[in-house]
Amino acid sequence: SEASFRDAEAKFAACHFRFPDGISRAIRACHESLSELGRLVNEGLFDKADLQLAHFRDEYKRITDMARGWRLAAPFEGIRQRLFSKREPQAPKSAFELTQGELDGILELVYKRATTEASNPFVVHPPKIVIDDPAVLKRDNVVDVLTDSVFSVVFQDGTARLMSLPELITFTYLLIVYALQTAELDAMVKAARPQGKREFNVKFQFSIQQLMQPEMAKTLLDKIAFADTPSDA
Repeated sequence: SEASFRDAEAKFAACHFRFPDGISRAIRACHESLSELGRLVNEGLFDKADLQLAHFRDEYKRITDMARGWRLAAPFEGIRQRLFSKREPQAPKSAFELTQGELDGILELVYKRATTEASNPFVVHPPKIVIDDPAVLKRDNVVDVLTDSVFSVVFQDGTARLMSLPELITFTYLLIVYALQTAELDAMVKAARPQGKREFNVKFQFSIQQLMQPEMAKTLLDKIAFADTPSDA
């Protein structure tokens, strides 16, 4: 498999310039995503690999959708439009974009989970549709089905927050990233054995649009053990 992967690398490097920039970028992103997936598996970071696999599948679907468009278009007209367009259209604003207030509320719960509630479990109450039909969480249209649903997150200290689907998926993703970054940082500190107190800052970026892609959304929802009582009872 390594030899095949290197061969694919060589072929891609040799011929990617033949494609328009948009296609080349999409293929390169998919290639890098697959490479990162292999690294995570090799290092035993399987939770993070699950997320990366979902991300790769969404990147791959984007390429197949683009290729389908090429097949359906008149060949030379399609090439002319893609090669000689002066500028690419701007991506539309994400329908799942969170407000600053919503993001602040999520970060407050993440902080609580990492500090005062670190040793206590919390409960996530799903909408009734999930309790009646749990299989909806594994369907490709799960985002469309649950887009208007409300989830309830309740901590043992009485803190409770109603969340939309994008908020819940973002909250779940941030908790996973926090756990993974903490484990990696602990391993690094144990190996380095620094003297005295140290303060570490970890920064990362994420896209709510990518988190809400079907494969990524299904993967993150699968990480949640939902309660048996609905949020909209």
